[in-house]
Amino acid sequence: MKTLIAVILMALVYSPFVTKSQDERLYAKQISPSETPEAIKEALKKDFPDAIKDIHYYMVPGNMVNSEWGVAMNESMKKGDNDYYTVELKGEGGGFVYGLYNKDGELEVMKMEANNFDLPAEVTTHATSGKYEGYEIQSQKYKCYKVIDKRTNTEYVQVEIKKDNDVKVLYYTPKGEFIREK
Repeated sequence: MKTLIAVILMALVYSPFVTKSQDERLYAKQISPSETPEAIKEALKKDFPDAIKDIHYYMVPGNMVNSEWGVAMNESMKKGDNDYYTVELKGEGGGFVYGLYNKDGELEVMKMEANNFDLPAEVTTHATSGKYEGYEIQSQKYKCYKVIDKRTNTEYVQVEIKKDNDVKVLYYTPKGEFIREK
């Protein structure tokens, strides 16, 4: 019995889902600029020419990309052995911009913290009434995003709401029409 417990404890200690370092997430692993493919770095210069500092790179395995990026999109991300790369940039006004690139350096999806735009009144009303009565929209600085699916050229608004310990992520069109809940 002691041997079985020791084996289980060792498996937990060495499991990548239990022992994540500060620079790893369940769905992405932070990598250095030297580990980042040149296609990604070149595309970054083209897509965000003013970004020169506070850039962080992450590798996202193809089997995990939908968990973070594909939820509101019309098309699922391509799965399989394809790795994706997330680039985190310091945006204007102190917020962050996140870009999801495929291995060929094509920007597929972009998220921008909602620091510089107000939520449509329809979003605020829908996210805090009816089915979501009692929920509150979390801080716009960190929990609301403008999402642009570059593959379909479609924009979304992503809003996090919370009631007690229950957190939901809601998606809307820029005009405030509800799309779905995560």
